[in-house]
Amino acid sequence: MRLYDIKEEYMRFMEMAESGEIPPEAVSDTLDGIEGELREKADNIACIIKQQLYESAALMAEEQALFMRRRAKEKTAERLKQYLSDCLLAVDIHTLETARNKITFRKSESVEIEDMSALCKSHPELVKQGALQADKPAVKKLLMSGVSVRGGSLRQSLNMQLK
Repeated sequence: MRLYDIKEEYMRFMEMAESGEIPPEAVSDTLDGIEGELREKADNIACIIKQQLYESAALMAEEQALFMRRRAKEKTAERLKQYLSDCLLAVDIHTLETARNKITFRKSESVEIEDMSALCKSHPELVKQGALQADKPAVKKLLMSGVSVRGGSLRQSLNMQLK
C-alpha cells in the first residue's frame, strides 16, 4: 500500500471514529495497525531520501574532481602551447607541417586600454553607457584610421594555430 493510501485510510478512519460509526473498543487496535503501516512506510521513504542525498553528495564530489582534472589538463595544454610557440618563434619558424600536425602563426591586433580615465577625458564617446568599459571596436577603428587615442593603443601579436 502506498503512503498516500495509508494517509487517506487513516483520515477516513478518524472521521468514522469521530462520528461514532466505529465502536470505541475497535478504534485503538485499528489505529495502531494503520499507524504501524504509516511508520513503516515513512521509515522506508526516509531511508530512500537519505540514500538520494548521499548519492547526490557523491556525484557532486566526483563532479568537482572531474572539473579539477579538466582544468589541470587545460592549463597544461596552454603552458605547452606557449612553450612551443616561444621555441618556434625564437628560431624564426612560422609554419611547420608534419604528417599529424600543422602549426602556423597568424597576426592579430587587439586594443589595449592602459588608462581608462585618460580615455574618458579625451574621448568620452568611446566609453560604453552604464558601465565603465571602453567600446573597444570603436577605439580600434579610430586607432586604425591614424587618430591618436589617449589611454588606448593597438597591440600586435602572433597567435599559434594548431591543426
